[in-house]
Amino acid sequence: MVEDDGFINETPEHWFFGSDNSGDMRLPHNIAATWERAGKMGPVLLVTADGSIDCSGRPNDQEEVVAQLHFCETVAAVGALAVGGSFVLKMFTLFEHSSISLVHLLSNLFEYTSICKPTMSTPGNGKTIS
Repeated sequence: MVEDDGFINETPEHWFFGSDNSGDMRLPHNIAATWERAGKMGPVLLVTADGSIDCSGRPNDQEEVVAQLHFCETVAAVGALAVGGSFVLKMFTLFEHSSISLVHLLSNLFEYTSICKPTMSTPGNGKTIS
């Protein structure tokens, strides 16, 4: 989908998909390359993480399947951010221990932590909160 994303295509200098250009932050060399690039850029004040893994074969296990990716995205972001920077991490649900532990970690690393479900997001994605 990146090829069709006009926002990314119009601002390529603000995007980085790792040393192999795969965007897979589960790979240590991509995390290291992210930190290296951040060190050359000056203060990084915002990192966004919107990665996912195809869970179509296991839709009810989506949170478990993407847990490692969310952790790796967090490691990459924390290592790249300047003190006082912000991190936006997209997660679908927060029911599993891995997600709750990650939120706990983030709440200890950042002065302010917020969890929200955007108004325009799909109401029935994966497990739902009742």
